[in-house]
Amino acid sequence: MDPSLVALAVTFAAGVTFLAVLTAHRRGPFAFALARLNADRRAYAHVTASLCGVVLGLIALPLVAWRWPSETSAWAAPAFIALAMLANAVQPMFRKGAS
Repeated sequence: MDPSLVALAVTFAAGVTFLAVLTAHRRGPFAFALARLNADRRAYAHVTASLCGVVLGLIALPLVAWRWPSETSAWAAPAFIALAMLANAVQPMFRKGAS
């Protein structure tokens, strides 16, 4: 696996992490959009959690690709989208239990 791809994924994950931290503190582009929509505290938490899920995927994808390169190239894009959709669908169940 090309090390530049890992570096790119880690750099992009760091950028998304920075956006997640900004959103949690009600700053940055996502917070600006949420403020314009008059969002409540839970909306900020939901966007922050979704961004953290993206970060986990960005970090996991190069690790999986390093371990199983041929299999990952075949299913990486559809699995990344499907897992993100699954995480967003399952997330409200955990929120109801925590409230």
